[in-house]
Amino acid sequence: MPTALAVQSVHRPVQETFRRDQVSPAWHAELVRSLPAVRGRAGKSFRRLSPADREEAVADVTAGVACALARLHDRGRYRPWYLPAATAFAVRRHRSGCRVGTPDNRRDALSPVPRRECRVQSDGHTALASAEDRWGADPAERAALRVDFAAWRDTLGGRDRTLVDLLGLGHRPSEVADRLGLSRGRVSQLRADLRARWHAFTGEAAPAAAWPRSIAKSRRTGD
Repeated sequence: MPTALAVQSVHRPVQETFRRDQVSPAWHAELVRSLPAVRGRAGKSFRRLSPADREEAVADVTAGVACALARLHDRGRYRPWYLPAATAFAVRRHRSGCRVGTPDNRRDALSPVPRRECRVQSDGHTALASAEDRWGADPAERAALRVDFAAWRDTLGGRDRTLVDLLGLGHRPSEVADRLGLSRGRVSQLRADLRARWHAFTGEAAPAAAWPRSIAKSRRTGD
């Protein structure tokens, strides 16, 4: 979650508290006064993180403290001296992988929960951004692709060429099926067959899922 959103995401209890009181409650005034101490404690706890991750952690801890104090206020149990304990709790909560305003998603490889439990390694968004310029093909590769694709397209029949052209223009399989008078399932079969033929034409190894069942079976058995 971006830093600004993490700070602003103070959960429903905080919002309800402001609506009821119409003025800043006592816990909010105390948090504002103690904000440098809260951020300092969080920054010290996460000093080994990268600057970007540390900034996110400090923002999340600040939001977590606000949520904890708001819940105590709603229960009539708020006391000014609870602030250090709320800060320590928010730090532990962040280290456990919980985030304010963000549900745990164990299927997300970038989420801290699976990265901690399954030891999934990820370089984060910074590494992805630094690799952005390397994802594109250079001019020589693009020129070779144009030549190879044109030669491969000439080997196809009229219907298959039309199918390739429509899919290449971004038409959905259902639209292609209507244009060619085919079922959507048949379009999916033809698309898999064309993918396999393209890999065979270029000499590239295709994933097993990319080959039609008959071709994939023959490749596995060596027929």
